[in-house]
Amino acid sequence: MQRKIFISYSRQDAAAVQQLADALTEGGHQVFLDQQLSGGQSWWNTLLDRIQTCDAFVPVVSTNYLESVPCKEEARYAGALGRPFVPVNIEEVSPALVDPRVAEAHWVAFRPSDTQSLLSLMRAFTVM
Repeated sequence: MQRKIFISYSRQDAAAVQQLADALTEGGHQVFLDQQLSGGQSWWNTLLDRIQTCDAFVPVVSTNYLESVPCKEEARYAGALGRPFVPVNIEEVSPALVDPRVAEAHWVAFRPSDTQSLLSLMRAFTVM
């Protein structure tokens, strides 16, 4: 089943996030990244609209994510709307350091070269 997935991430992790987005797209999902915004759009309102309509909110957890104020605000908003969270960690980070809604959800490790990692990622969206 195709899911509409909103990916919340730090721009410093753009290369890894693009690999994640590509894997999810190949898995048949519709992925939104803020890179898809065009000039002249009210970017923050567009992000909030996309969070409102997503089937899954995917915070890409890294040390860079921890420092991102927009990522924290996106997570708060998605939590207030009751969106399902599927945190994907691209590096080891303690759950105690992230928003409680992110911390309490089951995390999926994403390593593009690891087949098991890719299978776990796809399974996470199948069982939602």
